[in-house]
Amino acid sequence: MQSPKPEECNILTIRVDTIYEGGVKDVAFKENGGQMAYINRALENGYTLREFREKTLNKEVTLHLAKTITGSYTNSIV
Repeated sequence: MQSPKPEECNILTIRVDTIYEGGVKDVAFKENGGQMAYINRALENGYTLREFREKTLNKEVTLHLAKTITGSYTNSIV
């Protein structure tokens, strides 16, 4: 799903304590409380883990989670 509209998203705000590569070229974010989110194939699209760590590590971020037809979520950072 490309650029979902706000009404097509659930919003999640977390404090990023850990950033790592997960899945296939995904960037995963985790907070101490166990909440986890990821950006699907972010590393395939010109981003690096270093960039994400510099911009988001130990900070509060807001993620817009696109609602899909199956009811699951696809994550993207705002």
